[in-house]
Amino acid sequence: ALGVRGPIAAFHRAAPIAEAAALCLTKLPYAPLLLAATPRVRCRVGRRWLPSLGIALVAVGPAMLYSSWCAARIQQPLRADIVVDRDAQIDRALSDPAHFLRSTTRTLDRHGSRLLADLWGARLGWLDVSVPMALPWLLGLTFLVLILLDTPSRGRLSWVHATAFAAAVLASVAAIALSQYATWTPVSPRRIIHGLQGRYFLPLVPFVVGLLGALAPAQRADSPLRRFARPLAVAVSLAGVLASAGFVYLRYWGS
Repeated sequence: ALGVRGPIAAFHRAAPIAEAAALCLTKLPYAPLLLAATPRVRCRVGRRWLPSLGIALVAVGPAMLYSSWCAARIQQPLRADIVVDRDAQIDRALSDPAHFLRSTTRTLDRHGSRLLADLWGARLGWLDVSVPMALPWLLGLTFLVLILLDTPSRGRLSWVHATAFAAAVLASVAAIALSQYATWTPVSPRRIIHGLQGRYFLPLVPFVVGLLGALAPAQRADSPLRRFARPLAVAVSLAGVLASAGFVYLRYWGS
């Protein structure tokens, strides 16, 4: 869109910037996703991409500062069972970032499969609605098949955007872990972060899709694999949504 002139192009420039600013106002750990706020498939570095990124930074900066100010004013503890010292945890993360990084990698290594399953809907509601594990894994596998079989030759990420997407994803994962490290994890030498849930990573999914699509083999527009992948994805997704809604109904309103 950045290579096209007119009202449509202006909308495509403004919409991601506004969305990034709104995202930072609501959930500060997703602020790194603004790196992908200037999408352009056929981009040439230095012409329009960098100025647009600068505009995004100017637009998102005040939102980040306001969110940080609001977070600093919140003094009510989130947990009643364990004493959590937010300021002490933040100071520890800043003074000993290696400990925080080890805690993040250890937590993801130990609980990564559960977080991934929850991302696809293994536990719903207040995490008290359990769905058979076959269903979320089937949804995830179908999602992966769709990426592999329905990636067009046009519209793939350039190496610039792939790098920006990867940096945004990694930075957001670190920010999500830091938010739970500060507000949900007690001060302890144990290298496990409390409070992480799979749903926290949902905003990262589109960026991961873009990265996987850049690595997947391109398919022709008339490829029979593409004609097979889309109906399969729609059918499995619809069945998954209906089944999940049924489990939620049985948990809260069933006999």
